[in-house]
Amino acid sequence: MTTLAGLGHSLWIFGLLQVFSNLGYYLLARAGGPNLPLMYAATSFELLTSGLGTGAFSVLLLRMTQKRFSATQYALFSSLFALPRLLAGPVTGFVVDAIGWQAFFLTTIALGVPGLVMLARFVPIGVREPQFTVEEPRAARPLTTPGLVVRGAAGAVLAGTCAFVLVALLAALKTMRESAGAGFDFATAARLVAAPASITDWVQLFGILAFAAIGGCSPRRSRPLAAAPSPPTCPTGPDAPRRASRAAAGSRGDAGEWRPASGRTPRPACRSPIPRAAAPGRGRTR
Repeated sequence: MTTLAGLGHSLWIFGLLQVFSNLGYYLLARAGGPNLPLMYAATSFELLTSGLGTGAFSVLLLRMTQKRFSATQYALFSSLFALPRLLAGPVTGFVVDAIGWQAFFLTTIALGVPGLVMLARFVPIGVREPQFTVEEPRAARPLTTPGLVVRGAAGAVLAGTCAFVLVALLAALKTMRESAGAGFDFATAARLVAAPASITDWVQLFGILAFAAIGGCSPRRSRPLAAAPSPPTCPTGPDAPRRASRAAAGSRGDAGEWRPASGRTPRPACRSPIPRAAAPGRGRTR
């Protein structure tokens, strides 16, 4: 399909279908009871759209890799592709418990929109075959110890705040769904999370602090790119190639034997400055 329609068109068509892959499960949740034909149809539609979208996305990952490092880069890209599924899995049960199955499946459809926005960054709408270029690496300034501490503290605060807000938000939504006349009270839910009263609440608060600690350990000290070493100065003269090879190979020992500079095969330190066409004994006409 990517060959016939083009990679860009396939990504947008299959991406839109994959966004609505959970629509059948939403209809199944609204049915209110077991419905085998609807369940088979929802499962088939979800597997079909997911397969089409994953196939086109795999071709995109192959196009983004460099030929010299295609295997390594594709392995890294595919691992990053599976990372959101692993991170969202543990949270999904709490989200379903808080908002219910119908609202959950509608939420998954809405969460597919940011993926399409990111797709427009790499493959604009209407482009049949996207083209990718490799940017030159840029030297980064080294991160000092105070800067590293500041970044770590900022990461810990940000991760802890996001975890706290998510837990309080799910607790408020669960209370609103279970209580008939209760409204959305985020302040009360946040206060209960911050003041644990049972062992379960303490474990929940400990999990938030652990997530904040993990977020604070993420920054790393960046190192500047090393400058390329300058080439060695080559000897000049008629016997320059011979002297350069002997200098790179090693030196004479006490008994007159030749000692290589290392255990590897001796190689000349530089090439002869005399071009092949102008070297003595070459290019002569009879």
